[in-house]
Amino acid sequence: LDEHPDDHAPAGWFLTGVTVLPHYRRHGLGLSLTTARLEWIAQHADAAWYFARADNDASIGLHAGLGFVEVSRASSIHGVTFTDDEGILFRRTLAR
Repeated sequence: LDEHPDDHAPAGWFLTGVTVLPHYRRHGLGLSLTTARLEWIAQHADAAWYFARADNDASIGLHAGLGFVEVSRASSIHGVTFTDDEGILFRRTLAR
């Protein structure tokens, strides 16, 4: 939950690291896992954060469908450096 002043990342609850085996992709597993994590975060915070490489269309599409909106772009977000691309920081407001 710490802020990262070097890259202006806010403190908060961040979604990271959902990977589905290729054979099981496009069957709703990533959506189900992400939805469950958002429900948990909603019990603890008013917003959820997420970031991805700008070229990660699958992840960005999944999160856009869940209401995440772009906040900013940077070469480093929350301590993660994007060496070949820029990262995009997203936020979703949650009802508590």
